[in-house]
Amino acid sequence: MPADTLKYMDDETLKELLETHRVNLRHLELQKAQYGALVPLHIVNQITSTEGEIRLIEAELQRRSGGW
Repeated sequence: MPADTLKYMDDETLKELLETHRVNLRHLELQKAQYGALVPLHIVNQITSTEGEIRLIEAELQRRSGGW
């Protein structure tokens, strides 16, 4: 999701989206653990993408709270 899109979401929506991404990341990490050393690339890519989304949402929430 483009970072500028987050600017138009209210705080509650961002917090819900953040929680959704965190839940998804936990599921992906479980899948990764089940594969051991042979993790499929699509799972690695989804983890990387989800972590990036989490960082963007956290940064937007921090910006709004004056955390910069």
